[in-house]
Amino acid sequence: MIIILSIIIPLLLLILFIKLHRKTYKKTVAFVGPRGSGKTRCLYKICRNIAVSTVPTLVSNELIYKDYIIKEIVPIKSDDPFVKYGIDDKTIKYFCFIKSMDDVFDVKDYFIKFVYFGENNKFSSNVICLNNEPNNLVRFIK
Repeated sequence: MIIILSIIIPLLLLILFIKLHRKTYKKTVAFVGPRGSGKTRCLYKICRNIAVSTVPTLVSNELIYKDYIIKEIVPIKSDDPFVKYGIDDKTIKYFCFIKSMDDVFDVKDYFIKFVYFGENNKFSSNVICLNNEPNNLVRFIK
């Protein structure tokens, strides 16, 4: 009886330890793009369901939406769009907010979707047009 308990109790403790310390991995999505393209407005409307007027974002931040971590990456000065917008991880879905078709660049091997916040249907089919409604982006995040 003692032998059985000496095997069962540590085994149960090990199972309990594993269950309590298991990491819950969330999928990561990043909003990138030039200043004033609607990244912060979309982030707050989707994650917090509030419409905000924003000032230029100075620090990158992240919020959680369901089982996704949505990061907003502040651009830095560079000619290369991958360096400028911090696109360096192939496991992250990037949504690049644009102001015009001049902001579109070659996506290489990364998952990048281009997003236009305003109302315009002159863009090509590979640009998501939100028509000033941030919640239209939710179906593309999933």
